[in-house]
Amino acid sequence: MFEPRISCEQKEQCYEEGIDRDLFASVYRRLRKVDHTPQFNIRYFSYKNIKNTLRIRGNIIYVRISDLLREAPPSVMASIYEILVCRTFRLFGYHQANLIYNRYISSPEFLLRRTSVSPGRCRIKKHNRPGRIVDLEKRFTYLNNIYFRGELSDLHLYWAERKSKRILGQYVPHRREILINSNLDHPLVPESVVDFVLYHEMLHSTMDPKISKTGRRTVHHSEFRRMERQFERYNFAVEFIKENF
Repeated sequence: MFEPRISCEQKEQCYEEGIDRDLFASVYRRLRKVDHTPQFNIRYFSYKNIKNTLRIRGNIIYVRISDLLREAPPSVMASIYEILVCRTFRLFGYHQANLIYNRYISSPEFLLRRTSVSPGRCRIKKHNRPGRIVDLEKRFTYLNNIYFRGELSDLHLYWAERKSKRILGQYVPHRREILINSNLDHPLVPESVVDFVLYHEMLHSTMDPKISKTGRRTVHHSEFRRMERQFERYNFAVEFIKENF
């Protein structure tokens, strides 16, 4: 798996405007089967990624919602609240809420909003200069012609300056960016391994996540894995990564 977990220091801003407090109260009462709602505090936070949390401190419930969701319709917000309440109190049967939420964050509408908001957010340091050993643009052109009929033309390639030992690549859909771990720009890393990681991320740019009937969002689904195995030196690359990263 090459999915990202990017961390950085960021002073988060919070917002209260636009919050329908009655919506959370109604969802809470319905799920917990009670006639009253404890004291709660809901705010939007300017997290760098999509992140929603519910914490109980004393007798107060604190709900934090990514401000990327400030324009989400009531049905999506109700689903977010349902997911948070069910997870916190270990309730079951929120598959439909998962389905609604994951369909929304995978929609073109939401991706467009992420594109307009995210540029100013803290994110991993990157550069698009040729590597010391590997030229990503050349490898991209080669893979594009071999596996994608030369049809990928609007992707931006970067070396990630943070040399993570676990995350080898990342595709950022709302910015159409591919970031490759700088640890791969090394004379002891075979070119085919770099190509495989880059090919993996290029596949992500062509294949949408799938949402299961239970609402689970999957990026490495069976069709993705089938296409991934079409890489010419798949077995060698996978084994090299397992042994060295």
